[in-house]
Amino acid sequence: MHSLVSSSIKNVSLSADLTGIFGITEPAIYGVTLRLKKPFVCGCIGGAIGALIISFFNTK
Repeated sequence: MHSLVSSSIKNVSLSADLTGIFGITEPAIYGVTLRLKKPFVCGCIGGAIGALIISFFNTK
């Protein structure tokens, strides 16, 4: 079972990487990160930190 789940995530993440290059990030969000939870939380925290830095320097 463990190798089946690992293989499934690898397949989904490969296709999500390909679509992510073109700006379509939904497969990565719903197919990979929400399954694992920790990468999703880390991505949210990283996005919030990036937004704070950009707003602090008044970037337009």
